[in-house]
Formats: sequence, structure tokens, C-alpha cells
Amino acid sequence: MTNEYIDKNSVTKETKTSKTNVNLSLDSQVIEAIREEADESGTSLNYRINTILKKYIQLYKKSEEYETLILPKEFFQFALDNIEENKMIEFFNNILSGMIPTILHHFGVPITLENIIKYFLSNVGSGAGAHSGATQYTDEEGHKCIVLRHVYTLKWSKIICSTLSKQIADLLHCHCECETLPKSVIIKILEKNIQ
Repeated sequence: MTNEYIDKNSVTKETKTSKTNVNLSLDSQVIEAIREEADESGTSLNYRINTILKKYIQLYKKSEEYETLILPKEFFQFALDNIEENKMIEFFNNILSGMIPTILHHFGVPITLENIIKYFLSNVGSGAGAHSGATQYTDEEGHKCIVLRHVYTLKWSKIICSTLSKQIADLLHCHCECETLPKSVIIKILEKNIQ
């Protein structure tokens, strides 16, 4: 299986996308700033606007609804360095146990592995900075595996591993194994026909 979700900047690659043309009247300074970003990144203005709007719907709107803060990674690194690992695991388990199902419900999709990857890991988790990418593949034994990359430490890998494998196991009634690496995590679903 190829990587199905490419989430740089929380954008998923879809095999079928429908497009709608809309006439908008936008502030010239805003369009010029977006055009400069598009030029710098080598993308079209249309792609950059779609990325911004998609990120708003999938991340920032949720941030407003959940009354969350968007913090610099240095602040998160400080918290990571100064809060005990088991306390962070407990904290994230408490938050994620309600957040993942709520987000999937909001998008009107069932709780499946594909939807957890697409709507939560690739969009919300990546967009919030918890990890910088989520990909999936099927290993040689037929197990689905999720790979999450991040910029923090091995401690964060252990926290991701513990919390996300628990949440996936609880939501999908399955078993997971997790491999922690200094800058990434591989979560393997042990049941081969998990949806």
C-alpha cells in the first residue's frame, strides 16, 4: 500500500476532489500576502487559499470551539521537559478520549482507522504541532501501521505511543504495538482486518 495521506501543512491527498468556483471580494492586502506565500512555496494562489481555508475548518475552527491555545513549540518543549511523563500520558488520555470521537462526529464520519488517520492524525494532530506527519502502510505480515514524525524528544515519542495506541485500541476494540524512536512513532494494529 502506498502512503495514502500526505499531511504537510495538514492537507490530505484525496483521490477525488470536487471543486466549486466562487466569486469573492477579498482585501487586496490579504490576497497579496497570500500570493507572496504561494510564490515562496512554489504553489498556486488557488492551492494556497484552499490550504488556508481547509486548515481553518479542520484545525482553527476546532481550536476556537474547544477554547484551546496555540502555543510556540518552545513552550511545549518546556512543558515536556518539566512535567512527568506519566502525568502527561494521563492528561492526554483524558483529553483524547473525548476529542477523537467528537471530531469524527463533527465531520459526520464513523469511527474507523481510516477516519482517525484522515481527520484526527493528519489534520488536527499535525496541524496542532503534535507531530509533523502521519502516514500509513501495510507491513509484510498484513498489519496496518501508522507512522508519526515529530520534532521533540524520545519522551514525546513515548507519550504519543502510549496515548494514541490506547485511544486507537479503545475506539476500534483492537490491540496495538508501538515502536518509539527519538523523532517518530510506529503504531502497528495487530488485527489484520480492522476497519
